[in-house]
Amino acid sequence: MNYLSLVNGKGVNCVESIGSKHVHFRQDYKLSHWRAIDDPTAPVALYILGRPTIEVADWAGYTSAPNYITTLLLKRYQSSDSLAAFAASLNGAYTILIVSRRENVVHLILDRAGMFPVFVHAATDVKKVQFATQSGVLAGALNQVSLDRVSVAEFLRHGKVHSPNTYYNEIKALPSATCHSWYFETNRYHYSDYRGTVPELFTKVEDGVEAIAKSIEAATLRRTQSAYGPQAVLLSGGADSRAILCNAQTPLAAITLYNDHNTETRVASQIAAACQARHHLIRRDFDHYLSCIHQSVAASGGMSTFTNEHCLPVRKHPTVLAYDQLLSGCCFDYFFKGICLNLEFARVLGRPSPLSKIAAYQSIYYKGLDCPLQASYFAEVRLREEQRFADFSDLNDLECRRVLPLYAEQDGIMRQSLSRFFDWDLVAADAAVLDSFHRMPAAWKLNGYRFEQAIRRILPKKIADIPHANKGVPLGMHPQRYLTYCILRKIGRSFRRKTVGNRLAGEGSWIDLNTYFMQSEMVHDLWNRVEHEERSILSDILGYNPWLSSVPQILHQPGGAELFARLLTFAVWHRMWRESSLLQYAFS
Repeated sequence: MNYLSLVNGKGVNCVESIGSKHVHFRQDYKLSHWRAIDDPTAPVALYILGRPTIEVADWAGYTSAPNYITTLLLKRYQSSDSLAAFAASLNGAYTILIVSRRENVVHLILDRAGMFPVFVHAATDVKKVQFATQSGVLAGALNQVSLDRVSVAEFLRHGKVHSPNTYYNEIKALPSATCHSWYFETNRYHYSDYRGTVPELFTKVEDGVEAIAKSIEAATLRRTQSAYGPQAVLLSGGADSRAILCNAQTPLAAITLYNDHNTETRVASQIAAACQARHHLIRRDFDHYLSCIHQSVAASGGMSTFTNEHCLPVRKHPTVLAYDQLLSGCCFDYFFKGICLNLEFARVLGRPSPLSKIAAYQSIYYKGLDCPLQASYFAEVRLREEQRFADFSDLNDLECRRVLPLYAEQDGIMRQSLSRFFDWDLVAADAAVLDSFHRMPAAWKLNGYRFEQAIRRILPKKIADIPHANKGVPLGMHPQRYLTYCILRKIGRSFRRKTVGNRLAGEGSWIDLNTYFMQSEMVHDLWNRVEHEERSILSDILGYNPWLSSVPQILHQPGGAELFARLLTFAVWHRMWRESSLLQYAFS
């Protein structure tokens, strides 16, 4: 597992000591572009996790030398007027640590997207401060930590723990887009937010659509230069990944994970063939999501369900290992499809349609569950929600606070594993893409229509016209036309003989969880082996004992599969923490 920490103890992977603290660093990347500059005789050392990207023109002087990007960034830092100015010039998803030996100071920079979190204890106390990019690593370095049960309740309700909270009372996440400096000589701590002023919203739809198109095109171009070696994109049948595949500067291969051949694999294969890209299909085992549950939950801190861990089980697959870098279209749905707004289905002739509209504010959104909690926990979770989302009159501001930081999203476990165990870069973390996200009015993002319009602009027509795997229509179809299509499709189906399909695989990318949980013996065994301490904590928070119900009874309640996955995820995490095996699994 790739990680970075500054802690009191000295252990494996210790690369630097400063101010009675010890820097631990592990970066296992195939490419050497971001390798640390840590010459002990130099006045400054620079450590990078993640992949800050550089402009196309910056590759003009590339000579296959190691540390190429790190060297460029170090020179930029040394010529910058301030740490904040240097941070504002960076692009991509990363955590950067700068050790200034001459000044006896450590600088930490977190990316704008919040994809690479840093967890901290006693941030403002220079003598006591310790931090790490993985909460379990930091917890292991502290003398004593205690369980924050309100965070557990928040996870059961929302499927995530809103930043800055974690499962530990003593550990918080640092804000994204920030710089932190600890001056050990003078015991001084300095913090700054380098985002600058909030950009103005687009006033013309045309401007917003064009900005999204150009930002994705440019972000892909920056990350597909020949110096990155052989690359592959994680390809689905949607709009996001095909945009990356079609706009790469150098040819990309495509990788699609699947359970059974369905609409998703058929459309992905059509896209790959139209792009003349080599297409790898990797079939998932039936218990794919349980094959690495302990490692996944340990590495993610247990704050995202294991059922979102789509990639970790294939990290040692020969096809994956054949490429120097993986790209993905992750997070465009968070940025440009309005999924973190409060939505409801628009009704047509009194019946719900497939189109969404803005609904009244509620604390529950996207994959949140209105599950019962014991009264005191419900009150504390609501208090946290009110503190974080007290001002919900500005939809754009509300959406931003819900979407960022990206690591904390409901399905963040997949991207955290990609960042910690794979050679992977997140195209959506590009600065230009983030600017488009901030400038696009929230109401324009409904149903992903404007986003698909933008994608059409950077695709050949024959590829844009390949139907979206989930919708069954070409990209960018007007919502009213799409609604008509859905009505006609429903009428057509009513005249056909009903057939029984494979409900586990379905027609999309991921499995049907209800069916899987009912059928998997491993799931039932894991559920029945949850021990008394974990059952007691969860029963206390819920106000009832879910183990007094059968698995089918839990699954058949509204949102039952999501709640079941969350209960199992926490139970697995807490037992590892209790048995002091979190780090053993995280680094396995």
